[in-house]
Amino acid sequence: MKVFDLKDFSPCVGPQNQVVTPLGKVCFRLKLGKTDLADFTSAFTNNKGDYVFGWYSDSFDVELLICSPRLHLPDNMQVEGCRAAIYRTLLRDKELACEFSANWCSDYLWTDGGPDSGEHLEAQTCENDDYVVSIGTQDGEMLHSRAMYNEMMPAILNSSVDPLALVECTTTGLLVPIERVFLNQLCQVHFVVAWAPKKPDDVSTWYAVDMSHRDFSGCLLG
Repeated sequence: MKVFDLKDFSPCVGPQNQVVTPLGKVCFRLKLGKTDLADFTSAFTNNKGDYVFGWYSDSFDVELLICSPRLHLPDNMQVEGCRAAIYRTLLRDKELACEFSANWCSDYLWTDGGPDSGEHLEAQTCENDDYVVSIGTQDGEMLHSRAMYNEMMPAILNSSVDPLALVECTTTGLLVPIERVFLNQLCQVHFVVAWAPKKPDDVSTWYAVDMSHRDFSGCLLG
């Protein structure tokens, strides 16, 4: 493994690069240039239930860490589950466009959902009569700030659109397009998925997915 510092991980077989929630599975994909990195080449796990999925070639190293992040919710809020999916890419051959996405698989069980964004947060919340699930990532304004200060965002972003419109909330998930990622520097993009039983006026899942790239120090990041 060349992107995360995960010395306590060992190879495994069977897991998928997705998060299973009470309302269905959320799947993660990355497109590098014209190459769709759907099927990983390696998988690793540790004794905490975290997983790393790897895609390796002479031109790039990509890893996706799926873990349980440390949450800092107000005292009156709680979620039943929360998983973070953290991509790190390292390009070696040429600068490429990258397109990161988190989408519901086709057999989802939610009956109502839509955009649920806030300051520095692009999110989607879906629900049925029993459960609520939120998916979140950093919004375009925060990505532009990270690119300006090179906080694991060594990239050129699309300047022809409003920063707040950069990250797209689709009918089935979230899409993060990066116009060009520079060579030999780590680029990190994350998604957070949280779920809880449905309660009136409860926004716990929304608060849970509102995470910064700085919030993952407890996830064995290098």
